[in-house]
Amino acid sequence: MKLRARLSGLALIVLGFVGFGLIYLLWSIGATLAPRPPLPPGMRPDLVPVISPFTCILPLAAIASSLLVLEGLRRTILPE
Repeated sequence: MKLRARLSGLALIVLGFVGFGLIYLLWSIGATLAPRPPLPPGMRPDLVPVISPFTCILPLAAIASSLLVLEGLRRTILPE
């Protein structure tokens, strides 16, 4: 029974790190995929904030991935 709990803990850790990888990938390419709003005349494009669903979802997914890693560490170190 303890072996099954430790293996499920390791699986949760791997799942959390895969989630971190996907979040980083979406964060790095998300800025290029987001539509740009029309710029006022004379304004630099890097000063205009880009509003996209990624700005809300990615931090929540990062928190969820970190909680998966923590739960996996708990199951690996202290199996029930």
